[in-house]
Amino acid sequence: MIRTMLLGAGRAGHFHAENLNRSARFQPVCVVDSVEEKASALAETLGCPYAADAEEALVQCRPDAVLIATTTFTHVELTLAALKHGAHVFCEKPLGDAEDIRACYSAARLANRTLMVAFNRRFDPEYRELRRQLNGAVPQMVKITSRDSPIPSKAYLAQSGGIVQDCVVHDIDMSNWMMGGINGCDVPKEAYAAGYTHHPELKARGEIEGMALTMRYADGRLALIDVSRTCVFGYDQRAELFGPFGMLQMRNRLESTVARYGQDGTQLPNPLYSFPERYADSYRLELEHFADAAEGKAECEIQEAHVLACEAAVKAAERSLESGKPEPVSL
Repeated sequence: MIRTMLLGAGRAGHFHAENLNRSARFQPVCVVDSVEEKASALAETLGCPYAADAEEALVQCRPDAVLIATTTFTHVELTLAALKHGAHVFCEKPLGDAEDIRACYSAARLANRTLMVAFNRRFDPEYRELRRQLNGAVPQMVKITSRDSPIPSKAYLAQSGGIVQDCVVHDIDMSNWMMGGINGCDVPKEAYAAGYTHHPELKARGEIEGMALTMRYADGRLALIDVSRTCVFGYDQRAELFGPFGMLQMRNRLESTVARYGQDGTQLPNPLYSFPERYADSYRLELEHFADAAEGKAECEIQEAHVLACEAAVKAAERSLESGKPEPVSL
């Protein structure tokens, strides 16, 4: 079993703790959070000790692997610390800016350890089926709709990094992945974004509620991404790939496949409530892939070049929101 330390006892930490409990491949050895009450409560569910200081816990526990699910601004420091202590690292996105990403992957190579950035949708069975059915073909256009439910809390929004870093980053990675053909991940050349805010709570907090992002790739292929932090009918996740091969669609997942048709009308099941229900499989499967990579059974599918491409497109989208103009994507 892989002796594993979990850093962060917040929302993401709880998702990963649940999957650590379900897997026979991981042995939790410590939960670390600066709020000891949170660390203690989550450690109890995992049957392991807890700590408040990550550096001390790394020295004392000597884990084989570290799962980093802390606030964004701590990711780089904790990744480098875990690698220094000889642990494989699974880190929630974003890892950091381009310089940070290169430094972390360089440290991973030096330590001969796996570093995996958690783009969990790469492991969603339906997205993977979309890419499998491409069978090496390249779409001329990728369309992704990603609308959140419910509105995140004020505390979460304060440390989320904004709608692009928090939400759109997943859809950018999916677009690059779908555009990359069977062997890789493409990089857009230009990004154009426009946002809006109508919801009074989000307007009061100075948050962008929704946005549309167009990315143009080198040969003119396009990706259209439609994202919102609010959606009154539930969690809305759809994708469409179009090209010479025809069209592939991923429809929104619903609570049930049962629909009622009667004299008084039609009743369809509702969409799933939020992302923990929709992406439960991908959170579980990404950890299993991390275990394979850490044990040398598979090459990590999420590579440094993919993380750098996504970060470059994120930065271009953020610049475009400010400038109101298309912005180049620069590596």
